[in-house]
Amino acid sequence: MKRGLKIAIFVLAIILAGFMLSLASTESSNNSILKSRYFSSGSNASQDMISVPAPSEKAYEFRMNTVAVWSVKLIMGFAVPMFFLFSGLSAGIRSWVAGKFKRRFLIIALYCTAFSALSYIIYLPIDFYSGFIRLHSYGLSGQTPGSWFSDSLKMLVMDVVFNTIIVWFCYTVMTKAPKRCWQYIAIAALPFYILMYYISPIFIDPLFNQYTPLKDKALEQEIQSQLHRASINNCCLLESDMSSRTNQMNAYMTGIFGSKRIVLWDTTIKGLTTNEILNVTAHEAGHYVMGHVWKSILVNCIIVLVGAFAVIKSSSWVLSQAGNSMGFVKLHDIASLPLLIIMINLVLFISAPASNAITRYTEREADRFALELTQNNRAAARMLIKMHYRSLSIPQSGIVYRLWACDHPELQERVDFANSYRPWER
Repeated sequence: MKRGLKIAIFVLAIILAGFMLSLASTESSNNSILKSRYFSSGSNASQDMISVPAPSEKAYEFRMNTVAVWSVKLIMGFAVPMFFLFSGLSAGIRSWVAGKFKRRFLIIALYCTAFSALSYIIYLPIDFYSGFIRLHSYGLSGQTPGSWFSDSLKMLVMDVVFNTIIVWFCYTVMTKAPKRCWQYIAIAALPFYILMYYISPIFIDPLFNQYTPLKDKALEQEIQSQLHRASINNCCLLESDMSSRTNQMNAYMTGIFGSKRIVLWDTTIKGLTTNEILNVTAHEAGHYVMGHVWKSILVNCIIVLVGAFAVIKSSSWVLSQAGNSMGFVKLHDIASLPLLIIMINLVLFISAPASNAITRYTEREADRFALELTQNNRAAARMLIKMHYRSLSIPQSGIVYRLWACDHPELQERVDFANSYRPWER
C-alpha cells in the first residue's frame, strides 16, 4: 500500500471523527436551547395560531439515542466494507466461489449472496436494537420479534436479488467498457428507477404490510371530493395495517402510471380528526399534482451520473495505490465490491446536504399546496404536532444533523408556516 492511500485513509478518519464531534456538540447545544425556549408543556393555542408544546424528557432522550444510532451506522458504512477489503475476506469469497463455478453470473450471484449474508449478520445487533429494542423501550412499537425477523429476512432476500442484478450489470459494463462505464450506468439508472417506482407498490410493499380500501367510506368520500378539487380523479386510496408494527402515524404517495396511490396508515386514521386527515391527504396530493416522483427520479439520475463518475475514478485511484494488498488488481474483479461501496457511501455522505435540501423543498411545496387546498391552518398545525409528538420528535435539530439526516422541514418551521401562510385572506 502506497503512502498516498495511507494518508487518504487517515484524513477520512479525521474528517469522520471531527464530524461526529460537531454532531454531538450541536445536538447537545440544540437540546439546551430547546429546553429553555419551550418551557411550557401546554399547547398555548390561540384562536388563529397554534404553538408547538414543549417536548418531553423522553423525546429528548429518544432524539439523542436516534442520533447515536445514526452515527454508528454511518461509521459502519465505511468500517464494514473496509473490514471485507483489508482482512482479505472479499478476495477469499471471490476465490472460493470462482473455484466452484466458471460462469460469471453465478460467481457474482454467489458472491453477492455471501456478502449480503455476512453483512446482515454484522449489522444484525445494531439493526435489531434500533428497529426493535429501542422502539419498544420508548413505546413506539408493538411488533413481535417473529414479525421483525420475518421482515428482516424478507429484506435480506430482496437485497440479494436486486443487488445481484445491479452488480452483475455494473461489473459487465466495467469489464467491456472500462473508460465509459459510468456513462452506461447512469443511462441505465432512468429505466431502473421508473421500473422500481412502478412495481414497488404492487409487488414489494405488500410483502410487508396488508393494504385494503379505506374502511371508513364517509372519510373516503370526503378525501375523493377533496382530490377532485385538486383535479385528481379516480385516485387509489388505501389503508395500511401499520398498527401491528408501530404506534406512529404516517401517510405517503407512491407509484407512477397505473400504480399511483395514496396510502394512509391505520394509526393515522385512528389518531387524527377528519379535518386533520384531509390536510394529510392534501399534502400527499401536492406531491401527486406537482410531479415530485418524476422530479425525484430526475434528481436521482443526476446523482447517479455524477456519483458513478466519482466512484469509478476514485476507486481506480485507490486500486493504483493499493497494489495487491486487497487481493485484486482490477476494478472489474467482483472482490472490489466493498471498495465501490466505500466510495458510494463517501459520495452519498458528501452529497447528503444538497439532496436533503432538495427533498425538504419539495415537502415545503407540498405543505403549501395542502394549505391552499384546505385553507384550514389550524387543522394543518394540529396534525403536524400530533404526528411528530406521537413519534417523539423534537421541534428542531442541531445544524449538522439537520443538514445530513433531515429530509423534511423541522416541526417548528412547518407549524410556523401553517400558522402564517394565508394568501386567500389578502
